[in-house]
Amino acid sequence: MLQRFTIGLLTCSLAQSVSVPTIAQTRPTPACKNSIAVSQFAPPTYLTGSVRGISLQQAEQRAAIAIEFLRANRPDRANQINETLRSRLELSASEMAVLRTIQNLEAGKNQAAIALFSELKRPEAYRRSISLQLERIPLQAKAAWILPAVDYFPEPDEDEMNYQQQWNLPTLKAEWMLLLAENYRTQGKATEAVKILDQARMLLNWNNNAEALQFVEAYRKAEQPEKARTILTPITAQLLGRIEAQPGETVRPRAIQNLIKAGHELALLKQSSEALPLLNQAEALIKSVDRSNVKPLQQSLVLAYAAAGQTTQALQIVQNLDSRDARESYVALAKQAAELGDSRSAQQFLQSIRDQWTASRASFDVVKLLTDAELFPAAYDIATSIADPQMRLEAMATIAKRADQAKQSALSTQIIAEMQRVKSGESLGFQWIDTIRALVQVGERTRVRLLLAELVQQPDLAWLNLQIAEQYAAIGEFDQATRLIDQQRTNRVQSKISVLPVPVVAPPLDLPIDQPSTPLGVFFSNVLFDVNLPQRAPDTRPVQRRISPIPSILSKQSKKPRAIQPPPKLPPILRLTPEENRALDEARYIRAYAQARNFTKAANLLAQIPDHLCLFKAELFDHIAIAALEAGQLETALNGFQQAKRLSQRASRVSSERIDRFIAIAKLYSERNRTTEAIRLLETTLALLSNR
Repeated sequence: MLQRFTIGLLTCSLAQSVSVPTIAQTRPTPACKNSIAVSQFAPPTYLTGSVRGISLQQAEQRAAIAIEFLRANRPDRANQINETLRSRLELSASEMAVLRTIQNLEAGKNQAAIALFSELKRPEAYRRSISLQLERIPLQAKAAWILPAVDYFPEPDEDEMNYQQQWNLPTLKAEWMLLLAENYRTQGKATEAVKILDQARMLLNWNNNAEALQFVEAYRKAEQPEKARTILTPITAQLLGRIEAQPGETVRPRAIQNLIKAGHELALLKQSSEALPLLNQAEALIKSVDRSNVKPLQQSLVLAYAAAGQTTQALQIVQNLDSRDARESYVALAKQAAELGDSRSAQQFLQSIRDQWTASRASFDVVKLLTDAELFPAAYDIATSIADPQMRLEAMATIAKRADQAKQSALSTQIIAEMQRVKSGESLGFQWIDTIRALVQVGERTRVRLLLAELVQQPDLAWLNLQIAEQYAAIGEFDQATRLIDQQRTNRVQSKISVLPVPVVAPPLDLPIDQPSTPLGVFFSNVLFDVNLPQRAPDTRPVQRRISPIPSILSKQSKKPRAIQPPPKLPPILRLTPEENRALDEARYIRAYAQARNFTKAANLLAQIPDHLCLFKAELFDHIAIAALEAGQLETALNGFQQAKRLSQRASRVSSERIDRFIAIAKLYSERNRTTEAIRLLETTLALLSNR
């Protein structure tokens, strides 16, 4: 009976969300016109391979739906989804245990995750996905899983302890404890952090130098230098002994890296005289290392020399690096100097970065570090030198907020006055708005209210009402925001468009692109594409590679000469109809009302835009839905996403982002104990995903 009701409900829901022409419909539906768009977003990049018709993205979304079924107290439905994944992707029992562990931890089902210990046969093989999940959950939940896990998994035998595999089980257990200790430390719970470190120290494998040096770093950060030294001293002797026992032999890069790390830690523990012999020896050993392993060693050595006060030697190494590696080294040197309170050296290193975009980003990070240490004059000097105007404003706003917290209101006022002189647009009004935006970004609401009140009192800046309303909404004053939007709409004052300033500098062409990493994404990358799986001792089981992630690389290259492609044609000049111009004008008010959380007025205006502007109207529905989701108005958000989906289907554009948004709404339903609505939405979303 329940199953029949669920199927009927799904059919009804899907019929409502997808526009289906009826027999009585005589007027043809106008074709979609996609000549205008509100915004263009680049979707996340996923590996494109698939197994039995399921892509990595679809597998991740199905597993995410299973998480929300767990959160909604329907483990039976979660198990059914997981069983489908297991069957279609040929997942082993151990892989299923890892997947279910990730899901239960994310859903807050710690006891269910602990019950899976007996099925986790090789957790070290999935170290990264498990660690990413542990980083996502609250500290209390993290401790509730890690401590029993460390006690449960058996101690390895002597052969395993001597095995120099980087990510074996004992190392993984130590990593979990170090992660827990670091979380306690960053949350200001130093006593608990030290207790966890002391407990974790019992797991320390003294034959694994890299692991021991992690403990040294953790104790140093926890302000326990003596405990750090008690580990560092024997490890240093052990490192040197092993190197001296191999005269004339090439030393492995990992051993050299450990030697540099030991010297670096000695320098940070104010023992530079003891650090230098280790670093000098490491520099000599690097000369015999294979060229492919040299750069990371050199970059580590640069930081270690600088920490030991040997800036000249550090810069000599940097000058021999290529431009990208040298840039990264200068950034790391500047941040390390800021962390050590050496603002002069930090500024000198920043000035050595030739690429302005990288220099601006690094300078902003250095400003935050110096501001946290309340070195306001030094932070301000660096902030005012940032080339990018928006980063410069945000850096100055960061200092102003921290100065206010440190009871230095005069300095804060002076900085804000200087911010208003930063030219970031063609009008003084834009400069005010950009200053306010930067202050909103750092949470300086009191100053924002004063500046906004001053702006409202200036009649010659009435054309800024929409932008002023946007900032009122950003600090939670929605009624005032709505009044300004109404005033702008009633008077039809000509409003100039104020956007975030276009950066005056562009990122370097060789900037590496960071791929988004989620626990589920990393897990499925591992099991589907054999990505980042560690190589352990020989295994007698047959290994079957399920799929090649990049088939083109494995195939033979064609010997035919590549045809010269003609240059791309320029797009024609866009000429908008009066209808499209009206839609663009109304879109400004729709977005403004949505941000002011007046969703009724936003929806009324949106209803006046014709449906044949499909993607344009879909993006506006998305904008309203996202604002409603942030406001916690789940029904409004759900309706907006469904309308956007309807229009996108009409334009033959199906966005995977909307699946993720439906999952996010289901999560909020569960968190509000509205599990019936959550389950209904999850069933609908699963059906949509199955039909793709």
